[in-house]
Amino acid sequence: MNNIQQARLDLRQQFGVAITSGTIYPNGVDGGFALGSPDGRILHDGEMVEIRLGGLAIVGFIEHPAHSIARFVAEDGSACGLCAGMWIGVLSLQLVPLRE
Repeated sequence: MNNIQQARLDLRQQFGVAITSGTIYPNGVDGGFALGSPDGRILHDGEMVEIRLGGLAIVGFIEHPAHSIARFVAEDGSACGLCAGMWIGVLSLQLVPLRE
C-alpha cells in the first residue's frame, strides 16, 4: 500500500466513509445506471462516487437530469458520460461513534 492509499484509508476510517464498488449497467429506466447488474443498486442524481482513470481515483457525483442520460461530474466541474462496464465506487458516510 502506498502513502496515498494509506491516507485515503485513514480518512475513510476517521470520517466513516464507505465505498461500495462495482461495474455499472444500464437499468433501462430513463437513461439510468445500476451497480453490479441491471437490477442492482440504482445510481441516483447527486450521489457521491469515484471513478478510476489510468489508475487514479477521481471523486465527483452523478448528475442525472430528467429524461437525459446520467453522467459523472468531477470535483473540478469536468463531466463524462457514464458507460456500461465502467467501474464506479459509490461513497457513503457512515455514523461513527464519538471518541472520548
